[in-house]
Amino acid sequence: MTTIVDSNLPVARPSWDHSRLESRIVHLGCGAFHRAHQALYTHHLLESTDSDWGICEVNLMPGNDRVLIENLKKQQLLYTVAEKGAESTELKIIGSMKEALHPEIDGCEGILNAMARPQTAIVSLTVTEKGYCADAASGQLDLITR
Repeated sequence: MTTIVDSNLPVARPSWDHSRLESRIVHLGCGAFHRAHQALYTHHLLESTDSDWGICEVNLMPGNDRVLIENLKKQQLLYTVAEKGAESTELKIIGSMKEALHPEIDGCEGILNAMARPQTAIVSLTVTEKGYCADAASGQLDLITR
């Protein structure tokens, strides 16, 4: 299988030395929303400054969450975003990830250690509509933990 790293696609690639990044952000929930927003914004910051802020991605659920982490590692933590405008679509290879962790691979202790490192400045998470439960009868947000 050809990976992003091995390809000769005419796509913008990160211009900085990835090895200088530090995992200053630990993000729980490496879903599509996060990759297309927070990780993309961090990528833009890295393009325009000499920042060393990288992201340690953490997925916690089994199944597809683990597969995503494994696939990101095969791609050296690079992935592609399509930015669609009125006139064109621009593809970019995003390089803001420094690490990708999953408890079945790295253990819960590995994830906790990443959060506790001195260079970690932010622990963030994304909660999209799938993370909220609505009471079927009232349609209101169900705030009771089950």
